Amino acid sequence: MKKLFFLAVAVVAMLSACSDDKGDVVDNPKEESKDVTDDQAPTFTATIENLTTRAAIDGESVCWENGEEVTLVFNSKEKRSFAAFCAAKYTVTPSADELWPGWPNKATLKIKKGETIKLGSDALCLAVSPASMYNSGNNVITFPHTQDYKGDGKLPFAPMVFDNYKSYDDPSLDPCPSNFAFTNVAAQLKITVPGSLIESVKKINVTSNLFMSGVMECEGAADDLTKLVINQTREGNPLGANRLTLDCYNYELSNVQIPADGSKTFYISIPQANYDYLRIEVTDGFDTKIMYMAETNIVRGALYSVTMENTIMGHDFVEIGGKKWATMNLGATTVAGSPATCFGGYYAWSETAPRYTGITINTPIKTSGDVTFTGWVNEHKKAYSSDDMPAYVSATLDAEHDVATQAWGNMWRTPTKEDFRALYEACGGTGDYTAENLPAGTASTTAKGIYWCKNYDGVAGMLFCDGSNKLFFPAAYCIIAEEFFTASGFNGNYWSSTHHPERADRAYYMYFNSKSLNPADVASPATGYSIRPLSDG
Repeated sequence: MKKLFFLAVAVVAMLSACSDDKGDVVDNPKEESKDVTDDQAPTFTATIENLTTRAAIDGESVCWENGEEVTLVFNSKEKRSFAAFCAAKYTVTPSADELWPGWPNKATLKIKKGETIKLGSDALCLAVSPASMYNSGNNVITFPHTQDYKGDGKLPFAPMVFDNYKSYDDPSLDPCPSNFAFTNVAAQLKITVPGSLIESVKKINVTSNLFMSGVMECEGAADDLTKLVINQTREGNPLGANRLTLDCYNYELSNVQIPADGSKTFYISIPQANYDYLRIEVTDGFDTKIMYMAETNIVRGALYSVTMENTIMGHDFVEIGGKKWATMNLGATTVAGSPATCFGGYYAWSETAPRYTGITINTPIKTSGDVTFTGWVNEHKKAYSSDDMPAYVSATLDAEHDVATQAWGNMWRTPTKEDFRALYEACGGTGDYTAENLPAGTASTTAKGIYWCKNYDGVAGMLFCDGSNKLFFPAAYCIIAEEFFTASGFNGNYWSSTHHPERADRAYYMYFNSKSLNPADVASPATGYSIRPLSDG
């Protein structure tokens, strides 16, 4: 990409250098340069692009603030390939001009008191707002790691540039502009945190796979500064980080109107980019809540509303024992309710698609005692049997062979044998691997324990409770050869991602029925079992 300050971005013919300039750098000036103090320096009209990032948010005006600082960077037009030789700070004074009634985005820029510039005939100028974006040491625009919360619904940081020069040789451009029309170079995330999730917000982190702070440059070879992106390739300069932080330690309730539901709204600027994922972490210093944005193609000038929920990449989860477990099976649409919606798919170990193409539910097959087994796999791609073993063999599933990762994204995976063990112990399980004589349970159970539920909202299964959170696993049984069995009072089988270390024909899974539970049983990888995804996010 072109270096940003090797681009000419605006013709300001009256400005050429700062007072500390070591000699006149303008080739063949049309008029002699002269020092000008802050009393003599020109002022400029500044306007803000009428987009949601700065001029208005949700219909509420966000004005220029008196005393805000804007950096003007000057350079020689003839020597535009050289580094900038002058950077002067201008202060912002919101306009009271009656010609613009109700326009909160109009102001004047005047050089900061005590500074001196040099008037000349042929110079280029870049206007940067806020002034902190300009790094005088490196002559670059930088996007900060940290933004400070201001309260009152104000943006902590709204990066803008004066974008008046798209081509070096455009004869239609005003050689002496007096109006600096600033455009937005980032988007805003509007993050609403319900009071029920976190009581007092101290810090918000937004993390992605791409760099989100550091050197900003024009995308590709574009001269249009509205296409600024974070530089990920600049050699010899810091590349920045993949995290942005909104520091809310100065958050005061007295400055903000809190809705009746106790929710709070925060804004954070984010560079435009097409991110693989956007992870939002909200913390009060003790408790942390995490979510993932569904929209990851971020466009400058746009406002993205985000409501903090207990979801990861759109899937609900429950945290037990430090692990974030999905609330329903892979392929399911409900936690319980009916076998058709809550059982989900059945997968051989390491395979990312089920072998069957259809299942008929609730067809009686056979009766054993007081239990009637129902269901029948009536369409198969191929049989589930030891004669047709999956080809992949490894100690643990990698992302390519993990159906949870492939189906739900890289923040989800199939649990390991140790993850099932941790769930078992967090809910009071003891002993090596078996819980005998599990107590009966109901949907309303919250006390710490592991409960067999003969009827949990219409289906049988196992309920795990750590004393505050609970997680239900329906007894979906399994597919072996052509038969599919399930009934209240039977069992559940959930693959782990762990292969047996000594036997190629065995992998670990969690098994349970009405009387026992084993978080680390072993079975043939060719068996069709359920998957309950887990996230480390």
